[in-house]
Amino acid sequence: MKRLLRGALTLAAAATLTSGCIDTYEQEVTVNHHLTGCGVFERTTCIEMKADPGDPYKAILSGIEGFEFEWGLTHQLLVEVEEYSEPFGNDKQFTYKLIEILDQTAVPANFEFNLKVDGSDIAGSVGAPTVLGAAAGCSDADTCSNLQRLSPGRSLPLVVRYGADPSDPLTVVKILQ
Repeated sequence: MKRLLRGALTLAAAATLTSGCIDTYEQEVTVNHHLTGCGVFERTTCIEMKADPGDPYKAILSGIEGFEFEWGLTHQLLVEVEEYSEPFGNDKQFTYKLIEILDQTAVPANFEFNLKVDGSDIAGSVGAPTVLGAAAGCSDADTCSNLQRLSPGRSLPLVVRYGADPSDPLTVVKILQ
């Protein structure tokens, strides 16, 4: 009898630890007009998202299922949020699924913004770099050359400008030191 009770308690404890789902709800969020570099063990690109207009954007490693990011567009979305906890972990984790695109707004022509990048966020050649996966050019040859020399693990902010149309390649205006 004791062995049967102990087995049932072990099975119940294991089921509780592996389920992890705490809550599922709908939420309106804003997705930023640019990607950001993120990742703990391996550098990748993430969207930036916030639920409250007064909050700063946060990098979302998991992305939003069903949503395709577009540079130069800020999106208002209705998403399904699944909140869960990792077994043996203290942090809550979230997954997001697109329900509806509520609005999208293009950034103004020639809009400039700061973008913090790591050397691993830069690819391509000196004349045709990509920044976080987006085609880019440089305001001058020195900026492109310095951009290509940026080493992985070293982060620097860039001043980046959109073209006349948000789908035009980005221009790296300068590297802030």
